[in-house]
Amino acid sequence: MQSKPAKRENQEYFAAWDKKIERTWTRMLADMAIPIVIFIMLNIFTIAILVKLNVYDLNF
Repeated sequence: MQSKPAKRENQEYFAAWDKKIERTWTRMLADMAIPIVIFIMLNIFTIAILVKLNVYDLNF
């Protein structure tokens, strides 16, 4: 059985590790989302230009 200070030290270590993993995960998710958002915005912009040039016969 572990003593109280050792148990608390382990809990603090794992809590810090969990926070680091969570921070890394959210940063990775944001890094993946930025190119996707840029890609979608460029597609919308391209479609808007093509509609304005009457390449497509679309009515928005």
